[in-house]
Amino acid sequence: PPLMAVQEGVGMVSVKGPLINGNAGFMRLFGVTGYGDIQEAVMQAAEAKNVKSILMIYATGGGAVEGVDETSTFLKQVSAIKPIVTYASGSMASAGYWLGSAGVRRLASATSVVGSIGVTTTHFDRSQQLKKEGIDAKVYRSGKWKALGNPYEARSDLFDEQMQSMIDDLNSIFEARVAANLNVTPKQVHDKMGQGREFLGARAAAVGLIDGIATMQEAFAVAKLLGRG
Repeated sequence: PPLMAVQEGVGMVSVKGPLINGNAGFMRLFGVTGYGDIQEAVMQAAEAKNVKSILMIYATGGGAVEGVDETSTFLKQVSAIKPIVTYASGSMASAGYWLGSAGVRRLASATSVVGSIGVTTTHFDRSQQLKKEGIDAKVYRSGKWKALGNPYEARSDLFDEQMQSMIDDLNSIFEARVAANLNVTPKQVHDKMGQGREFLGARAAAVGLIDGIATMQEAFAVAKLLGRG
């Protein structure tokens, strides 16, 4: 089904499941949503003459870093033309919150999990497995940083430092984007909302991640009211 549907002048866009860069294609059958799909759906709502405001409904634990900041920026730009109301019907976490923070009003159900501002990745070192199987792998490189973290050799301190530096840089971008969307400082985001913390609805509102608790019907009413100008 299409991601966007129109009801009483409100363009309703559903964002569910794991988020990936580009378009999800057939993976939408398995509950995956692409950032490209989201942008296309929101653009349809922005261009539709019978749509006065947009309600984005989130039920996602997050996903890929690639594409999320561009999509968040896009949502912020569209919201300046047609107001976007964010509603967390389920989880709105990690990359999902990166997007959701771009709304002019941010609402969630009482049982929704909101936040998880942070970045994570996992590295698998298979060098010992290869050794046990009698496979001797040797990586040749033109510089000491080239191909660090490949699965064929033991993880090095240099790789750990490089990886942690990248994670920290991405987290700083995440916090800065959320801070800009919420009109607070990055330090406030880091100290009160960030570092991977997750909050249920009321506590998410207390720390400033959302503006309040609402039902779907109430969130729709807010979007409809904002559409009237």
